[in-house]
Amino acid sequence: NDTFFVRSLGISKIEFLIYNRWGEEMFKSTEVGEGWNGSHNGEFLPPDVYGYYVKFSCIDSSEFIKKGNVSLLR
Repeated sequence: NDTFFVRSLGISKIEFLIYNRWGEEMFKSTEVGEGWNGSHNGEFLPPDVYGYYVKFSCIDSSEFIKKGNVSLLR
């Protein structure tokens, strides 16, 4: 996969963040359907494990928070 993103038809609002292992923010989006392509400031990042945090609201007003890791491979 070339892009890491949250996919759902029922999301009305989202906050999606990617962090490196030192806690530095590599990506941030509040747009539903926008994803991370493995770059930061226009340059592709090296293979590593990155953390993600996503907070989203569904169309029925329920809210969820999910955290985890994603492995970036080239």
